[in-house]
Amino acid sequence: MSSGAKSFTKRSHIRFSLEDSSVAQIKFKDQIQEKVLFALVVNESYTGCCLVANETISEGADIHIKVGNLDYIPATIIWINKLDDSVYKYGFEFTK
Repeated sequence: MSSGAKSFTKRSHIRFSLEDSSVAQIKFKDQIQEKVLFALVVNESYTGCCLVANETISEGADIHIKVGNLDYIPATIIWINKLDDSVYKYGFEFTK
């Protein structure tokens, strides 16, 4: 490696694995009523989290996530992976 090259790190923040049965609450507003969705927490970091849910969430939806004892945090979906016909893995970035 040349002296001017920078080392590449894939993640800028450490991911924290939670207890096996950690559940997050996803709250978002649709046009009719406020809905709450429950999802399994895969991991969490300072800037976001990865969750698995059996419901589709639209990109750009007004979402707030509650993980553990924290209060609801505003978040944005930054990626979606379809795992099965009705199971999705979501990458969320916490917004301020």
